[in-house]
Amino acid sequence: MRYPKYIVERDEEGRISGLREIEEGFDSPYGSQTNNRCSENGIGRREFLKLAASALVLGMAGSMASSLFGKGSDAIEKSDGVRDDYEIVFVTEHPDRREMYRILTSRLGEEDDVPLLDKEDALTYIKIRTSEYAPVVREAARDLGWDADDAIYTAFIESSLEHFDKKGVPKRSASGAYGLMGVKPEAFRDVLGVIDIDYARDRLSKGKGFRRWVNFANEIPSIPRELGYLKEKGEKDGWEIVKQDPATNARVGIAYRMMHFHESGGNIEEARKRYYAGPGNIMKNGGIARIAERYSMLHKELERICEAGDSRMMLYYDIYGERLAELSRE
Repeated sequence: MRYPKYIVERDEEGRISGLREIEEGFDSPYGSQTNNRCSENGIGRREFLKLAASALVLGMAGSMASSLFGKGSDAIEKSDGVRDDYEIVFVTEHPDRREMYRILTSRLGEEDDVPLLDKEDALTYIKIRTSEYAPVVREAARDLGWDADDAIYTAFIESSLEHFDKKGVPKRSASGAYGLMGVKPEAFRDVLGVIDIDYARDRLSKGKGFRRWVNFANEIPSIPRELGYLKEKGEKDGWEIVKQDPATNARVGIAYRMMHFHESGGNIEEARKRYYAGPGNIMKNGGIARIAERYSMLHKELERICEAGDSRMMLYYDIYGERLAELSRE
């Protein structure tokens, strides 16, 4: 089944007036599921315009790697789909949370055979996919060359995808981890050593050589490239930026995760556990700290929830796909 791509068209007052089809479209990863239920349900134009504005298109290959939602505006953005032979464009306006909850927990029609989410999982999914900080983490992951959803799930575990507390102060855990990605000062200094080799030699190596940071800089060049602006700030001012700026916090946290990934020989499970254990707590009682095991299990559960939720939202698009194409030709 081929689906079209769209651009939202608005009137002079900024209200949605319709959708305009562009380029050739893309293949639905779920195959041909679209039917004529839109016309059977008698959806009115005004109601449908609201639905159309929330149509979501994902690039998928094996697993859902893209976030369903962008920055909550009328911007059009490319997904982080795995395939590179075409670009998928989706409307970043999404249904309100009440409508999303209905989609996730209720059947959309007689042919809806996609598993429903329970109440708790649906609320977790909505929190993750509608967080104002999810695009911040996603952009940081894209720039560094890391899996965006992996970073987003980590941020959810570390901070509930919130950088500031209710008083507007950067969130701080009991163990001294700050912000979106739960970055500790020791982790920041480790990343800074990759950004600034002189700092690694003078401050981190302690006379034992600094080849470790040199190797990271060579193997993960995106770290010094994307975080080079922290080099001139130094340790003290750089750490303040990490605490205060969500985007920098996300980049440093992801960079630290990538360093663990390389140190664990490309073992993603080991890298996650090392990250969740935190600096100085990686090995305890001959193995990974127990808290890291629990967080790693929670990470897998978030993957399951979001894959299930993404499937429900994709079905929502599949059901209304033909109607969207019809509207775009009006």
